[in-house]
Amino acid sequence: LVRIPPGMPLEKFGRQVLPTITSAIRKNSNDAQWVMAGVSLGGQAVAHYLDEAQKNATVSGMLVKGAFFLGTGFDYAYPASFSRRLSGTSGQNICADEFCTRYLSGIKQELVSPRSALFDAAGKPVWREALDNVSLKDKGVRVMFTAGKIDNVAPSESVYKFYVKTIGGETKNSPDVRFFLPGRMNRYARDYDHAMMIASDDLASELL
Repeated sequence: LVRIPPGMPLEKFGRQVLPTITSAIRKNSNDAQWVMAGVSLGGQAVAHYLDEAQKNATVSGMLVKGAFFLGTGFDYAYPASFSRRLSGTSGQNICADEFCTRYLSGIKQELVSPRSALFDAAGKPVWREALDNVSLKDKGVRVMFTAGKIDNVAPSESVYKFYVKTIGGETKNSPDVRFFLPGRMNRYARDYDHAMMIASDDLASELL
């Protein structure tokens, strides 16, 4: 198991810690080819790792031949994102009045993160730039993006944007880059939200 130091940025974890972990795993395994998965914010760390896929493969001897992202948001500036709805317009606290009343009525105000932890003075998500310069295009890794139909934490629009960046355009097709949107409209058993992308009765049989 990995002990992640408190407050470590995902970019640093993906670019510095994950290569160390994969090197350690490779020393204890005869398998040369691997599939790497990222769930929610973990997918962002994987994206940073894969941005230097060739270099990391050379160092560790571990070739990541495929990767998949389950409910990983890549653009939190999307207007309907959960973070924006959560912050609302209420004062210094990130908890919008309606949200706090409904879900967090028993929590002390000082225990909820300040708005500044999510947004800068201009109202832009503080982690918005983290993945702007990351590219998974032509890295030799097959990639699958899976966005829940009603996932408001990682909206499908934000995942699709990164998929388009990876494949090289909305009109392009490739057997190495796929985008899935689990929901009833696409003949899945149910519409998937963020929590269901992590754990639900149908996750294994329908998606994994």
